[in-house]
Amino acid sequence: EVPVDSHASYPEIIGIDGVYPNPFNAATTVRFTLPYDAEISLDIYNIAGQKIRTLADGRMTAGTHYIRWNGSLDSGGDAASGLYIARLRAGNKIASLRMLLVR
Repeated sequence: EVPVDSHASYPEIIGIDGVYPNPFNAATTVRFTLPYDAEISLDIYNIAGQKIRTLADGRMTAGTHYIRWNGSLDSGGDAASGLYIARLRAGNKIASLRMLLVR
């Protein structure tokens, strides 16, 4: 007998579906999909691997989500022009995507 899994109809894949616009100047929107409800964190890292901004942290429902980043840092300043990484963690699964900020 096969055990019943309440998430059996969902693929076991999380992902960042895109960043639009990319490259961006004033702001960009990160779009991601969760196949199931999960505790997540969506963070922005600079090219040196330092976390500079947390965009989301907490429980989210299954589905597609949109989160806007205006290029600001957690410290309150503005990020400089350059390459950044959006990193989504849901449980033990991680997805990332590059984005370019042009000031």
